[in-house]
Amino acid sequence: MKIAYLALGEGGADRRFADFLGHCENKLYDCGIPLSVCRLEFPEGEALGALIRGLAAGCDLLIADNFFPFYDEYAKALEDLTFAPDEAFEGEVAACLKARGISFGKDFKRRCALPEGAVLLSRPEDYPAVRVKRGSAELVLLPYGGDPVGLLKEIAPELLEAEGRYLFKLFGLTREEVLTVLQPILHENRKIADFYVCGEGLDVRLSVVCKNRKKFSSLYEVLLDNLLSSLHQAFQKNIYAEEDVDLPHRLFALLKFRKKRLSAAESLTGGLIASSLVEVPGSSSVFFEGVVTYHNEAKSARLGVSEKTLRHKGAVSVETAFEMAKGLLDTGRCDIALATTGIAGPTGATPTKPLGLCYIAVGTGDGIHVFEHIFAGDRAAVRLSAAQAAMFYAVRELSRGTGDL
Repeated sequence: MKIAYLALGEGGADRRFADFLGHCENKLYDCGIPLSVCRLEFPEGEALGALIRGLAAGCDLLIADNFFPFYDEYAKALEDLTFAPDEAFEGEVAACLKARGISFGKDFKRRCALPEGAVLLSRPEDYPAVRVKRGSAELVLLPYGGDPVGLLKEIAPELLEAEGRYLFKLFGLTREEVLTVLQPILHENRKIADFYVCGEGLDVRLSVVCKNRKKFSSLYEVLLDNLLSSLHQAFQKNIYAEEDVDLPHRLFALLKFRKKRLSAAESLTGGLIASSLVEVPGSSSVFFEGVVTYHNEAKSARLGVSEKTLRHKGAVSVETAFEMAKGLLDTGRCDIALATTGIAGPTGATPTKPLGLCYIAVGTGDGIHVFEHIFAGDRAAVRLSAAQAAMFYAVRELSRGTGDL
């Protein structure tokens, strides 16, 4: 099924749509559903009509977001349909507006009309949607946005069946690098599965949607096992979860399962690790402390990093990262310690230490390991990548012996 998503806005000033479209695309790709997203300014009635006709001609399902406020225009866009007031539509819209503290006045009442032959989709936790046939395509009109996955559960539940869908969360590769690694696997398995890759930076989602299950009958399970085995082998160093979960939540779950307590010493990341972890409800049970030791004196006073190390090796070094993690472990108050130090830019680089250079230490009672990276991007991107990498290495350390990774 080919799905198009059309967002309508006014004057390009509404950032809500841009954020929402990104959310829609990620959620649907997580479910293995390809989506063509159109982000457009609000056109006049005739232009909108032409737009809808064009999109509907090339897809099976067209979801039009933010249609409700512009009743006059979408009536023109669907000029071959007759509109009539609908009490059920009016009642549900009024209830949703009331729940949000918005007065249901004459202007809203005037817009509560359904196209002839349309079906009202009641959604208790959201504004109702309107579903109507448009040529060979289904057209769904949304008043003020909503959850696209929740909507599809109602109108096309077969798209979201869990059977035959596999999700891998990867860290350390860009989307383009994942696609490059996938090429031989795609070629060999194109008849039994579709692959969808999305994500920004080094945190990427890989969705696998199986197809032609009946065609291969008894051979299918063998082919599927071979496919999943190939994916595990290709991305064994990068997989951190096989469910829809991000790095902070995955780290929290493993700390909870292993009954471990974590502390973090941050220099270039400036508290990003601590901030990410405390976003997870219940994190106080596994996260002991986070210290931002930005200045060299703070590294010495708070963590015991030796002045000799700072003087001869520098704040950005394997040795400093090692001693930062050791300082946390020596307190005896944590089971696993993370430490970050590096050059986020735009200044501070030297001939031997380029911009983006980071050292990340992960320490436990069994030892301390330091990882070196040179991350690409601006200051914010480098800092985010370093924080995510630290959490990824902690996940990998905690997964040893559990069979999870």
